[in-house]
Amino acid sequence: MPLVAVLFYIIKVAVERSLAKKSLPISSREYLSLGYVDAEDGTVHPMSEKPARKSLRESIAEWREKRKSKKEDNGENK
Repeated sequence: MPLVAVLFYIIKVAVERSLAKKSLPISSREYLSLGYVDAEDGTVHPMSEKPARKSLRESIAEWREKRKSKKEDNGENK
């Protein structure tokens, strides 16, 4: 067997054992819509909704405003 395959198998078994020990799902599909895992009781909570992405125009405008305010704070006026 190639060395990489053996290493992959060992890591896979270790991760699966660790998840089973914490009573967490082992299947990767369970984590596709994962929002977070509660640290106190180990419950898995799904994502409620995807966060809204800003448009490129909004991101650039926000960057310009931050840059402008930094220049004003430093006493630079252009």
